Amino acid sequence: MAVTARWRWAGAAICGLWALLALADPLPLTQRDFLVPGSQPGDVDASSFFPPQNCRSCHANTGVDAAPHDSWRGSLMAQAGRDPLFFAQMTTANQDVANVGSYCLR
Repeated sequence: MAVTARWRWAGAAICGLWALLALADPLPLTQRDFLVPGSQPGDVDASSFFPPQNCRSCHANTGVDAAPHDSWRGSLMAQAGRDPLFFAQMTTANQDVANVGSYCLR
C-alpha cells in the first residue's frame, strides 16, 4: 500500500511540474537570435541569376535518367515558392517571433 501512495505522490508531483512548465512564459526571442552569417534575404538582385536554360548545357549531359533539368519543373523544389504549407508554417513562425520568416527564405 505504501508503494502505491508513493507512486501517486510522484505522479502528482510530475503532473504539477508539467503544469508549471506549460504556464511558464516562453523565452523572449528576437530576429537577432536567428541571424545566419552570409548574404541576407534581399542582398542579391534577382536579375543576377541565370535563366534555367543556361543550366541545361551542363546538367542535360548526364543522360535522361539522371538529368535534373527537364524534371526539375515538376519537382518540390521548383514549386516551393507556391507551397501553401510553407507559407502557413512561415506565418506561424512570424507570429512566434516577429519577422523570423526571413530565416525561412534563405
